[in-house]
Amino acid sequence: ALALIHHITLSGNVPFYKSAEFFAGFASFLILEFPTREDTWVQSLLVRKREFINYFDFYNEENFENGYLQFFKIIKKEKISGSERILYFLERKF
Repeated sequence: ALALIHHITLSGNVPFYKSAEFFAGFASFLILEFPTREDTWVQSLLVRKREFINYFDFYNEENFENGYLQFFKIIKKEKISGSERILYFLERKF
């Protein structure tokens, strides 16, 4: 799920735990790229929210992990050098 989670969450208005539940329905393992709020694409998506931007204060690394940890465990987490993105290797819990 590279270059996908910010679109699902910010454009599709899908909470982290719901996308995690969806992926857990068919994936035992997941490689996921999480762009932080400092990422230029995330900032671009947030600007489009205009007066509703405060509804997306939840979009951060801690809330992302908490949402995904309901269904997955983190095997590996690595900051992508030269970017504002984090790569996760996740394994489904059940």
